[in-house]
Amino acid sequence: MALALPAVALDEAALEHALDIVAKTQPEPVERARAALDVILDGVRRSPWSDVAWCASALSPNGYPVQFVVDVGGNLGYVAELAGPQEAAAGKLARALEVLDELGTPPLPHAWVNAVGAAQRSGELRSGTWLGGSHGAECDEYTLYFEVPPGGEAELLHALMPAALLPSVSGLGRLETVGIEAGTGRIELYCACESTDARLIGTGMIRLGFGDRADDLISLIERTPMRPASLLLQRGSFGLAVSIVEARPECFMVVAPARRMLGRDRDTRRRLLELAGAEGWDLSTYAALTRGLEGDSPHRVSVHGLLAWTVAADSPPAIRFAFAPLAKDGATEGGLP
Repeated sequence: MALALPAVALDEAALEHALDIVAKTQPEPVERARAALDVILDGVRRSPWSDVAWCASALSPNGYPVQFVVDVGGNLGYVAELAGPQEAAAGKLARALEVLDELGTPPLPHAWVNAVGAAQRSGELRSGTWLGGSHGAECDEYTLYFEVPPGGEAELLHALMPAALLPSVSGLGRLETVGIEAGTGRIELYCACESTDARLIGTGMIRLGFGDRADDLISLIERTPMRPASLLLQRGSFGLAVSIVEARPECFMVVAPARRMLGRDRDTRRRLLELAGAEGWDLSTYAALTRGLEGDSPHRVSVHGLLAWTVAADSPPAIRFAFAPLAKDGATEGGLP
C-alpha cells in the first residue's frame, strides 16, 4: 500500500509567525522566549536532515518539534525537541542537561538525574527527553520531561517519591513521562491507565487527597465535549497525572487526546473558546494563534495534542492543552514533503 504523505511541510517560519503574534501583547516575555528557544532548538536547526527536521517529531501530531501549552490564565508556555530526528532518543538526556546549564538554571539533583538515566536505559525509547519553558512577566521557568520505558518506572518512583506517596502514585497506572522543574523541584508524573473505566478518575483523586474536588473536576470534564465525556474516554486509554511539590500532591490532572474528545481542529478550537467564554477563562492568545483554523481545512493531521483537566486543592478546576503553531497561511500539516 502506498504511503500517503501530507502535502504541506512546516518549517521554522511557523514558530516565528506565532511568536510575532504573541509579541503584540507580551513583548518582553516573547523576547526572553526567543532567546531561550534559540538555545533549545539549536540541535534541530543544525540537523543534517534539514528537509525533515521540522516535521518528524513525535512531540506533535503533525510532526512539528515545538508545541505551545496554554492554560486558562492566559499564560503561554511550550515544549520543544532538543535534537534533530537523526539523533537517538537515548542521547537527549545529556543534551537536555547541557541546555539547562546554558540557560543558567539551577542543576537538577544528581540522584534524580542518575535515576532517570537508569530508567531510560532499561528499555527502548521513542522520544527520550523534551524541554518545556514558560515566560511570565518577571520570571522564566523550565521543566525537563523524560520518557519512561516499560520496566523502568519502579526504581525511578522510589528515587523521586517519598515512601508514603508510593502506593497512591503507583495506583494511577503505568508511569510514561516524568517532568521535573528546574529550580523548584516540582515533579509531574504522567501515567497511562490500563483501563478505559472513567471511574478510575475519582478513585485516583481519593488516593492522592483530592477526593473532595472529584465532583468539580468530573463536572468540568463532562461539560467540555458536546457528547458524553465518559463514552469518549472509553474509546481509548486516557492518562492520570499529579504534580508534587515538597512531597505534597499539588495538582491532579486527567489527560486525553484533544481530537478524541473534541473532534478535528476547527471543532476543537470552537469548543475550547465556547467553554472559555462560559467559564470566564482568558484564551485570547490561543484564539489569535489559531485563527487560521476557523474555516474548513482540507488538512488531515491535527495540530492539537493533549488536553488536560486540572484541579488543585485551593483553586477551581481548569484546562490546559497543547497545540503546534500554524504557518502564516493557516497550514497545519507537517510530515515528509
